[in-house]
Amino acid sequence: MTIPYDPKTLIEDYTPLLVLYPEIPENSVREKNPNYPHDSPLEYDYHPRDVKLVLENAAFHSRLRLWKSKKTSWQQMLDKMQSKGYEKDIDLLPATDPDNREAFWSAYAAIPKNRPDIERACYARVVPGKGGNKDQVVVQYWYPYFYNDFWNTHEMDWETVMVVLRLTGEGPKPTICAYSAHLGGHWLPWPEVKKANDDLECGDYGTHPVAFVANGSRANYFFGPGMYSTAPPLVAMAANLRKSNRRLVDYTTSWDEGSRHLVEAQQIPPDPVNWTGDWRWLHLKGRWGSPGKWLDLEFGDSGPHGPSRAGDRWDFPFRWIDTHCTRAPSENESLVPTRI
Repeated sequence: MTIPYDPKTLIEDYTPLLVLYPEIPENSVREKNPNYPHDSPLEYDYHPRDVKLVLENAAFHSRLRLWKSKKTSWQQMLDKMQSKGYEKDIDLLPATDPDNREAFWSAYAAIPKNRPDIERACYARVVPGKGGNKDQVVVQYWYPYFYNDFWNTHEMDWETVMVVLRLTGEGPKPTICAYSAHLGGHWLPWPEVKKANDDLECGDYGTHPVAFVANGSRANYFFGPGMYSTAPPLVAMAANLRKSNRRLVDYTTSWDEGSRHLVEAQQIPPDPVNWTGDWRWLHLKGRWGSPGKWLDLEFGDSGPHGPSRAGDRWDFPFRWIDTHCTRAPSENESLVPTRI
């Protein structure tokens, strides 16, 4: 007989510890990091923030950016989304082209981020397994990022960390972790995952999996510092036709140099009928960010769909881990620079 579990307790116990590049300081200028000789990452980066930050800086997408949209509150944006049946794409900074990295950087840097309603945040839920996985659950953590500043650019990112637990007579026991990265992700068995305790100390006695977040792209990795090849050969070939002077490589920072945060996890109501009030954004069917350009060979320049529209990653997380994730490289392998 398995012991019943409390979803809220699981979410709190296994909240990941993120190791990020430092947050963009107010009124800063976008500069490269001089410590990296090849396609160097930025000195600072975007941190996951409460989705209210996105909503209050967004408007419905239009192909014409001829005027600056009137700024609204996040509550007003939710009302507008609901009035349009949650069908429309939204733009972040609608008067700014997503290709304009400096403009996005400057706009984000100008936002005061010491407000309690836009603290670092993620959104979590517990998904029971079915069939062959009925003795397991997945704890999912969804992270909203303001902007993707990588070899491609697009508004908004939704990244994920998952912890799989087996239900036993002694309570839920973690077995593996899976981290999203670009088109898929990576997994490792729990004993091989770096972990931290509530005091942000790294060690095997902790319950918080450590995720090293890549600079600019927001992809999650198990180790840092590291350089990671980020695309299958065909994708890399296609991308290089468009931007042959850039490499598809992710950079993660180190534990000691990184900005370490146990980001607050807000529990998603399990039943969509309860996605009301502040949770209405979960109903959005459109993109979180403007779609890609017409007749453009750019790859991956569209804003993503939200968590509930993320396909297998949301609907069938066990299948997503099985079919879209590969076993992560070892810590030593992650440190090898990889050219494509």
